Amino acid sequence: MSSRTTRPGSSGAFLVRYLELGSIPALQRELREQGIVTRPRHRSSGATVGSVPLTNGPLSYILKNRHYLGEINHRGRAWPGEHAAIIDQARFDAVQAKLAENLNRRSNRKLSSGALLMGKLFDDRGNPMSPTHAVKKGVRYRYYVSAPIAQGRKQEAGSVGRVPAVEIEAQILDALLRAGGKQSPALPDGVMVDDEASRRARISDQLDRVVVHPERLEIRMKRVDADGCAEIETISIAWRKPDSVRRREIIVPAESVDRHRVKPIRIEEQSRLLKAIDLARVWLNDLITGKVEDIASIARRERKTERSVRMTLSLAFLDPAIVGAAAEGKLPRGYGVSRLVDLPPAFADQWTALGLVRPSV
Repeated sequence: MSSRTTRPGSSGAFLVRYLELGSIPALQRELREQGIVTRPRHRSSGATVGSVPLTNGPLSYILKNRHYLGEINHRGRAWPGEHAAIIDQARFDAVQAKLAENLNRRSNRKLSSGALLMGKLFDDRGNPMSPTHAVKKGVRYRYYVSAPIAQGRKQEAGSVGRVPAVEIEAQILDALLRAGGKQSPALPDGVMVDDEASRRARISDQLDRVVVHPERLEIRMKRVDADGCAEIETISIAWRKPDSVRRREIIVPAESVDRHRVKPIRIEEQSRLLKAIDLARVWLNDLITGKVEDIASIARRERKTERSVRMTLSLAFLDPAIVGAAAEGKLPRGYGVSRLVDLPPAFADQWTALGLVRPSV
């Protein structure tokens, strides 16, 4: 397919098309399919830059540029220009409103996604890996995906472009625990709380970034030396991306005699459990961020009893390994919402209460 470069007039058409498509990624894919690229520029050294597909950043700049209203931009402000507008004010305002709406939706979705490694995870080409999810047969699966893949530039992604969230989050938390002991720096001495808030505190205080390689994770941790100076310590742990297609091994209850007769959790039961866990994490985030004052406020908002809210909230404090087993369908039949609520706070005690043996990593 022959390529075409962008022209000022065509940029105005981008705004119109953005309103029709509804998102920047959709607009980017269409322009890529049409072979539209940036203008090539020739440097004095003889090198040529540009002539590449438009990515999300440049498209966002174009959609916000008041130049197309007949104005000029200078030091963060817009002034009347001498050139004619190529788009009317009403349509430009509609584009800005749509951009703001999509930005808020993405922010809210990421906030409630439960992604512990947001802003911390990168592929081995330095691309950030952002949280996303897929729904299969009513079950929600969380992932981290390299930014180029999300933008339709798969060839620019690193060696590993997509990783399951639950597994890699558990690996990183386990590595931080081994490297820094059981105590999170964000918690008082002698206090250990295995909940969502303490895990986020540990990630924020101890972790600088994680680089995903095909056979290892490069973990950069923040340290403070005896003089109070901050430094970065890098460790590597062996890791392989789980196969996308693998045999599901059911976790067998301790009292089971014949493991071959243990049936996996039903799809409907699994779906209800994962949705309840996701809802519990959203409610917990509302409490932590001050969006709601207390459990009673959630009960009024959701039209549920306080006891029901408390029981559901307990699912936010499950061992990540239990959540991972639920997401992968490895829990035995009968281990749904009613059996997993109100478990002990310590992860080891949760497995004991369930009568299950925690699988080895």
